[in-house]
Amino acid sequence: MAKSSQNVITEKRYYVPSWELYNLGAKNSIVPAFNNLYDVWIDFNTTSGNLKNFLNQHRPNTTSNPGDYMALFCSQAVLPGSDLQVGEARGLRQGVVSKYAYYRQFPDIQLVFFTQQDYYTNDLFNAWLEFISPTYIAGGGHGSSTRERIDATASYRKMKYPEEYKCKVQISAFSREAFSDNNKLIIQANQDFDTVEANLSVPPSTITYNLTGAFPRSVVSAPLQYGGAQLIQTTVNLTYENYYVDRISYEGDQKKFESDVTAVRNPFA
Repeated sequence: MAKSSQNVITEKRYYVPSWELYNLGAKNSIVPAFNNLYDVWIDFNTTSGNLKNFLNQHRPNTTSNPGDYMALFCSQAVLPGSDLQVGEARGLRQGVVSKYAYYRQFPDIQLVFFTQQDYYTNDLFNAWLEFISPTYIAGGGHGSSTRERIDATASYRKMKYPEEYKCKVQISAFSREAFSDNNKLIIQANQDFDTVEANLSVPPSTITYNLTGAFPRSVVSAPLQYGGAQLIQTTVNLTYENYYVDRISYEGDQKKFESDVTAVRNPFA
């Protein structure tokens, strides 16, 4: 403990209060991240195409990929996490309980979207759920209108195969330098980009979580009430199979992925 306390003094960490980090960051590269620069993109092109066609037929919009349009309206998102299921082995060592990881899982995430005046957000996600679990009426068809499905006395649902409705989703968080031409993360002229030191000296200005096998588990009801008018927001619980992380930095105006850098740290080494 004495050595740890001594390091605090000699390294002068107590001279950098957290509220000063932003002011000192330009000089010392210790700027904290902010939570209001992000992007959420649902790539409906990653399915067979039936889902995207169904969504566009249900409610056409100006883009061929509805995810391009919906990216403008995501008002709240989270960076995904994961956790390990832990088991216990008792009795292998006297008096000691050994714990070990045996399963990794990825908890669902919540995305919140502003609802447009024409309720496109609600229509989109409800149509996605309807595509996963479509309504069938007598004769095995879907009917020609909503009214026909409502009036059907013998309707049922049948799930589609997962490969037809699962999409890829990208959730990106940006640093302020990513949008500033004057403060972009540029490699110094006296450094060699092919060295580990140079790679470490250019921290990523963007982090992107690539979610695979994603689809909505539920659409949360949007409350309506008397009183002062408020924006309607739609909350979607999204489940997915896995995620992979990309880190991006800039060399001048050129975007570089961490995975493309030859001297990058290899987690599998």
